[in-house]
Amino acid sequence: MNLESLANELLLDLFDYFNSIELFRSFSELNIRFNNLLFQHYRSHHIDLRSITKQDFDEICRKYLPEMTDRVISLHLSDDDETPYQLTSFLSYNLKIPDFHRLKRLSLIHIRSMNIMNDLLRQLKFLPDLKHLEIIDCNFRLSYFHIIWCQRQLTHFKLEKLASIDFTVNNISSSIQNLILHSNLTQFHSLDRLLTSTPHLRHLSVVLTFNMNFSPFSFIGSSLKSLHLVYSSSFDFLDELL
Repeated sequence: MNLESLANELLLDLFDYFNSIELFRSFSELNIRFNNLLFQHYRSHHIDLRSITKQDFDEICRKYLPEMTDRVISLHLSDDDETPYQLTSFLSYNLKIPDFHRLKRLSLIHIRSMNIMNDLLRQLKFLPDLKHLEIIDCNFRLSYFHIIWCQRQLTHFKLEKLASIDFTVNNISSSIQNLILHSNLTQFHSLDRLLTSTPHLRHLSVVLTFNMNFSPFSFIGSSLKSLHLVYSSSFDFLDELL
C-alpha cells in the first residue's frame, strides 16, 4: 500500500504527526491532490515558526507560504534567542500580515523591534476574522491597547511577560470575552477602566502589583464568569476579598 491509495481523511490524520517544515518537505508539490490536502490541513491547523532553523524558516517563506497566505488561519512568529531576527526575515520575503486575510489566531513572541511591532499591530485592522491575539515578551506601548480594543472580531487577548502596565484605553471593546494580562497592573484605575472598557468580558486572568489597592466590589455587576487573580499583598486584603 502506498500513500496515494489512502483516503483523504487518513492522510489528513497523518499530517498531524508532522511539524510544519516536515509536512511541507514531504508532501508539497507532489501533485495537485496533496497540495489541496495541505491547504485543507492549514485551514484548521496553525503554522508554528518558533524554534526552527534559519534555513528551514527561509525555505518555508520562500517556497511555501506565498502560495497559501489566503488559507492560513493560525500563525506563530517569534524573535526569541532560538529564532533571532525571524520577523525581519519574514518581511524581507515580502510577506505581509494583511495577505493572511483568513487568519484567526496570531501569536507574536519576543519581538524587540518597536518599528516591527508598530507595523504589525497597525495591520491588524486588515484581518477581519482575527479572534485570538497573543503578545508575549514583546516591546509593548500603551497606545497598542487602543489598536487592539478596536478589533471588532477579537474575542481572546493574551499579554504576558511585561514588567508592568497601566491599562489606558478610552474606547470600548464589544467583542473581547477572554482576557489574560500576566503583566503587573500598577494602578487601581487600570483594573476599573479595563472592566469598563470590556463590558462583555467573561473570563479574566490578571496579575496585580503588591501595593495596588482596590475594592473587590469592582467586579460586582460585571459580566465575568471566571476570575483568576495573582495578587501579593497583605492579609487584610485577603480578609476583605474573602
